[in-house]
Amino acid sequence: MPGDMYKEPSLSYKALTTIIIISLIISLIFGSFLVAPKVGYILFFLLVIGLVVLFIVVHNKHTAYLCKSCGYEFEISFWKDLITAHTPGKKLLTCPQCSYKDYASEVIKGKNEK
Repeated sequence: MPGDMYKEPSLSYKALTTIIIISLIISLIFGSFLVAPKVGYILFFLLVIGLVVLFIVVHNKHTAYLCKSCGYEFEISFWKDLITAHTPGKKLLTCPQCSYKDYASEVIKGKNEK
């Protein structure tokens, strides 16, 4: 995309992402005991699915990946972001440029500063 650049995620970005994920997990655990019986399990399940989808949409909008082999930076679709195997800060992807398949490092999209 014109005007976009990629940069290594900062420690604060990684910490914020971790806090959000932990908060979602804790909310899911406590909510399943406290909220779900009151509002109904189906509504609670839909709420959880909605929060997960929202998190993935935001994550997908702000991240791209860096190929270990050729250094190519590329973005992936929402669906690939949803189903691809991952570890913190990496996803198992095939590079669209060199077809190398390995864990690509996550980079953050940002605006070029001129």
